[in-house]
Amino acid sequence: MWQGYINKKRLANGNSLGPGVAALAVAALAGPGRHMVANGTRALFRGSPTMDSLVAVGMAAAFAAGAILGPATHADLLEAPVMLLAVILLGRTLEARARSKMGLDVAALTALIPEQARLVGFAESVTLVPTAALRPGDTVRVLPGEAVPLDGTVLAGRASTDDSLVTGESRLVPKEPGNPVTGGAICYEGPLTIRIGASRASTTVSRIASLVLEAQARPAPVQRLADAVAGRFCFGIMALSAATFWFWALAGPALLPEAVQAASAAVTPSLPPESTAIWPLATQLAVNVLVVACPCALGLATPTAVLVGSAAAARRGVLVGGGDVLERLAHVNTVLFDKTGTLTVPELVSALQTRDCAVHLVTGDGRAAAEEAAREAGIRHVHYGLRPEGKAGFVQALRQCKGPAQARPPVIAMVGDGVNDAPALAAADVGFATGGGTDAARGAASVVLASGQPSGVLAALDIARDTLATIRQNLGWALGYNLVAVPLAAGVALPWTGAAMRPSLGAAFMAASSLAVVGNSLLLRRKIARSKG
Repeated sequence: MWQGYINKKRLANGNSLGPGVAALAVAALAGPGRHMVANGTRALFRGSPTMDSLVAVGMAAAFAAGAILGPATHADLLEAPVMLLAVILLGRTLEARARSKMGLDVAALTALIPEQARLVGFAESVTLVPTAALRPGDTVRVLPGEAVPLDGTVLAGRASTDDSLVTGESRLVPKEPGNPVTGGAICYEGPLTIRIGASRASTTVSRIASLVLEAQARPAPVQRLADAVAGRFCFGIMALSAATFWFWALAGPALLPEAVQAASAAVTPSLPPESTAIWPLATQLAVNVLVVACPCALGLATPTAVLVGSAAAARRGVLVGGGDVLERLAHVNTVLFDKTGTLTVPELVSALQTRDCAVHLVTGDGRAAAEEAAREAGIRHVHYGLRPEGKAGFVQALRQCKGPAQARPPVIAMVGDGVNDAPALAAADVGFATGGGTDAARGAASVVLASGQPSGVLAALDIARDTLATIRQNLGWALGYNLVAVPLAAGVALPWTGAAMRPSLGAAFMAASSLAVVGNSLLLRRKIARSKG
């Protein structure tokens, strides 16, 4: 019955569809597919093929086979470029929209700086001027409900400001003469007179924006490995595609005659049932391998998670230096605190210890003061009387020891805020500098706690571990998908099903694989948001 239905479809549509499908395929390759084919071909000739290279080769092979074998009888092959482009472009559009939701909206962040400010001039006169015209040393007035134009210091007035854009903490901070204020913070309760201390390009908001962009651009070590695998993966897929073609063209009819005949009939319904042409089937299976493979999922696995993780950390007032820092931070099992200005409540120390982190106090103070501070904070490991170079030396010596459970060497995070902490911050695997610390400390650190609170260490540690877990899930999915989908596309199930996957279906699977990686990274944002609540 099924064979008779196929025969009727062959007779009814075989000759009429060919020319139209051929024209549509040419239009697709010359129009929306032009850039994809050009980019993929260039990458192939450079010796670093990409997903575009696989798609370009697949579309070209399908089109060439359909044109050579005849559009009238092989319209199915000519459909492949059209369907491939439609599915891939749709998938990329959805992927781009999803990725746009991941990161911190840097444009929205910088837009918090008001366009105009109230410049206080001679005899307390107030003039509206562009914020870009303000210079360090200028005096401005900020009324209740207005945003502070640029970073500065309060000269007169008492009010509260919402600094959540920097600290990640949704609470009002009292301000009085002598207190620093951050550009973009909203003033509440009373007017403030502020002396500008930074230009627009060097405000805290601008630094946060540049740090976030830099962090999202710096790859994690696992990403470099994934990129290297993806490059070799493309060569392997092209070789497998060629092997698939020759296997089904030469060995398939002899080894699996009935399955091959049934699959060939489904691929080329316009041919008579008694036809033994195997080339269309072999071509379709080879094209399937090219288009179903998804190196892009490997390439997206790490950067999408890093994008979400670094943006989530920035929203919590934790500015991470890059994907490599996030990866190191996820493995931290030893945290060192300097006593001065960085030690807070015992709950922080207890929370770190429950996360299998050994906590040390490293200070230049004398024994009595150091032990008293450690006792109040609940720290068992105390190291006192250390000069700046001694702190750095302690970090190096500690790295030679085993971890808390004698299972692995320590991965060390140092939290400090002074010039004397800079050598140790640079020597540690991850250096934390508080936002109120010295320029030397912030320059040596790989993570800045904009809130100035060491409790940000805990948030950073949790976000980094969640990010690394998501990266591993993404890589596991990408590898697992290709291990299953590529053999199916090559026809491994054909002896049992008697049918071959259509190239358009393979393209849909490929697009879905990339979307799954992006979607899993978006779930990371929700997970981090829930943990905050």
